[in-house]
Amino acid sequence: MFNIVSLFFLLIASSLDNLIAGFSIGMEKIKISYLSIIFLSLVGSIFLMISCLFGEQISCFVPNHYISFLSTCFFFILGIQKILKAFLPQKEEQTDSINTSNMKCILCIYHNPKTVDLDHSKTLSIKELLFLTIALSFDNFTIGIVLGTQFYSLFLFIIFHFFISFFLFFLGNRISYSRLKTHSKMITCLSGILFLLVGIYRILY
Repeated sequence: MFNIVSLFFLLIASSLDNLIAGFSIGMEKIKISYLSIIFLSLVGSIFLMISCLFGEQISCFVPNHYISFLSTCFFFILGIQKILKAFLPQKEEQTDSINTSNMKCILCIYHNPKTVDLDHSKTLSIKELLFLTIALSFDNFTIGIVLGTQFYSLFLFIIFHFFISFFLFFLGNRISYSRLKTHSKMITCLSGILFLLVGIYRILY
C-alpha cells in the first residue's frame, strides 16, 4: 500500500517530464498558450485515470504480494532508465511531419521534446500538440496501472497531478523562453532518483 511519503515522491517524479518538456520547447522559442498547457495536463491526467482503473481490474486477479513486488521492481527500472537517460549521450534526431511515421515522431518527442515542432514554424499545430501530449503520457500510463492496483484515493492524486503538471510545464516554458539557463539533464536525473526512492521506501516500509 502506498503512503503519503511515497505518493508525494511519485507525484513529483511523474510530473517532472512536463518541466523538462516546457524547458526544451521554450529554449526553441516556442511559447505555448494557457489553453494548450491545460490540454496537455488534462489529457495526461486522463491517461493516468484510465490506467488506474485498468490497474484496479488487474488487482482483482493477481495476488497482492505479487503486485507489490512487481510494482517495486517497476519503480527501480523506471528510476534507472531516467538516470541513464540523463547521463548517456542522446542521439539527435530530426522529425519530419511528412516523411516520418506518427509513432516514430511520438517516440522521438518522448526522448527529445524540442523536436515537437515538426514544421519548424515556432508554433504548435493541433497535430504537434497531440503528439507532445501522447509522448508526455507514456510514463503516466504505466505509473497509473501500478497505482490502481494498490492505492484507493485515486481521484485526489489525479487532481493534484493535473495542477502540478500544468504549473511545471508553464514554469519551464516561460523560464527558458526568457533565455535563462536550464538543466534538463539534472531534472531528468532527479526524476529517476525520486522513482528509486519510491522503490526503496516501499521495501523498507
